Amino acid sequence: MYSIKFGTDSWFGKMGTEFTFERVRLFIAAYAEYLIKTEGKLNDINIIISYDTRALSKRYSKIAAEILSHYHIFAHISDRDAPIGAIAKSLVVNDYTGAVVFTAGFKKPIYNGIKIINKKGAPAMPSQRALIEREIECLEQKGYKYNYIYPNKKFIKKIDLRSLYFQSLNDTVNFDLINNANLKIVVDNLYGTSRGYLDYFLLSKGIQVETIHNFPYIASSEVIPDCTKENLIELSQKVKNTQAIIGISSDIAGDRFGIVDSRGVYYSSNRIMPVLTEYLIREKGFSGGIVKSLATTAIIDKIAKYYNRELYESPIGFKHLANLMMGRDAFIGLDSSSGVALSSFVFNKDAILINLLIVEMVAFYGLGLKDILKGFYKRFPKYNFLESSLTKDNKRLENFHRLIKDKERIKKIFPCKKINFMDGVKIYMDESWLLIREAGTSNDIRIYAEADKMYRVREIIKKAKQLIICDK
Repeated sequence: MYSIKFGTDSWFGKMGTEFTFERVRLFIAAYAEYLIKTEGKLNDINIIISYDTRALSKRYSKIAAEILSHYHIFAHISDRDAPIGAIAKSLVVNDYTGAVVFTAGFKKPIYNGIKIINKKGAPAMPSQRALIEREIECLEQKGYKYNYIYPNKKFIKKIDLRSLYFQSLNDTVNFDLINNANLKIVVDNLYGTSRGYLDYFLLSKGIQVETIHNFPYIASSEVIPDCTKENLIELSQKVKNTQAIIGISSDIAGDRFGIVDSRGVYYSSNRIMPVLTEYLIREKGFSGGIVKSLATTAIIDKIAKYYNRELYESPIGFKHLANLMMGRDAFIGLDSSSGVALSSFVFNKDAILINLLIVEMVAFYGLGLKDILKGFYKRFPKYNFLESSLTKDNKRLENFHRLIKDKERIKKIFPCKKINFMDGVKIYMDESWLLIREAGTSNDIRIYAEADKMYRVREIIKKAKQLIICDK
């Protein structure tokens, strides 16, 4: 029997074996029990239910709404698939209790999952997830069996997430500036939930936009495309062919973004986030500190110091960033895997918002990204970043766990300035760092490194792999 446990930010599994209709019903029933015990008032709990463009996601959502209605919990089911940012924003503005989203991020098509969003619009915190898992165990111990119940239609309502979200974007993004710049933009919706959001919103403002992959995901495709360099080749080509100023993209759930410049050159998250962060501080006047994950570029540290901002590091996983953002006076949360949140908007990743702000930045400076970064690197250093991984086995895990318990050994191998054991081990060196950790959603040991020179990055990663693979 497969256990129902949260991964980094959600519970997911292979459809038909791990993620089944029966187990979805069990999860939602347990979530209902959790809500009743923690929120207290029946008939006054409001939950948004939404979904991405994966196979069966819409059907799972209908089942979830029926079960919640049986518990006299109001289920506001979205009128179409929707991006995470729109779901979270509507939840917060309407003062709802939470949201259930059927998505498995960029996992393969055979996977689906459930992401829980709390009343602050953030991913469910570890304490909340633990309580939900406890309710699941209690129901399993009682021999929970789902018998069909007729939904209580009084508690099921349709909700339009797009209108309120568009209004919120109007308050944050300067569309007059974008329009006056007469930019040409290509939008790659990657078959996901941002179609009819990211492209439509720009078009509605009279901005020149061309779109690709602007229809729901086709389940027969081999993979669900993420906003990686490899998956944005068509976007790069389209930008060059149409002589657009920029190409922007969003993944299937609308929470991760991807950027290419006018030459079709891909910009990684760790490359584009620093210049956007400075723009938000220097030109848009955002106040407050900065939260970043352990794997996020150290250029952010330089920006924080330059602009006298508090800097906070968190473990990998956006729930940790969101938790820190809520507990500190921080205006932004940055994750190295193309996830960014603004506390003034919502405590969750939002690819649509970030894409639009990057476009606004291009319009403001009146330059392409290449030239914007050229000016940026006159003020801040340029670092090189790489991520690698090793498949777990018993020996590698043993070596990894031995390493993170042996501070003196680490100091002998690396010229450390500081060591952090918050999530695996992060080693801070002069103009470089190394992070080794267990992945939360795959059978891997992840290795991240950054340095001023690429050859140094490769040397650091090679040395780290030797430590994990070695027989000693």
